[in-house]
Amino acid sequence: MSKGYHYPTCHSIDMILALQIFKGIKRLLSLVGEAFRLIINTLLAGTTYIVGIGPVSIIGKLCGKEFMKMKLEPHTSTYWDKAETSFIKSDYYRQF
Repeated sequence: MSKGYHYPTCHSIDMILALQIFKGIKRLLSLVGEAFRLIINTLLAGTTYIVGIGPVSIIGKLCGKEFMKMKLEPHTSTYWDKAETSFIKSDYYRQF
């Protein structure tokens, strides 16, 4: 053996171990991030519903407001809203 010769297996084993450690750390951080995402999204959606949508819905129901018309009306032929605009060709020129 000559002086200064290093066996490549020693360094490659160290590299493999280092890569495995980094992959484990990456996986751990990914799992922690997913847990935080789930918790934060649940809190934000719940807070938005409790603070914003819930009270508006309750107040609307108390006042008799129908936000969506769900009742069927047998005498109507269609439920589509009719557009009451006239389409004039000159209105489409020089809009801005």
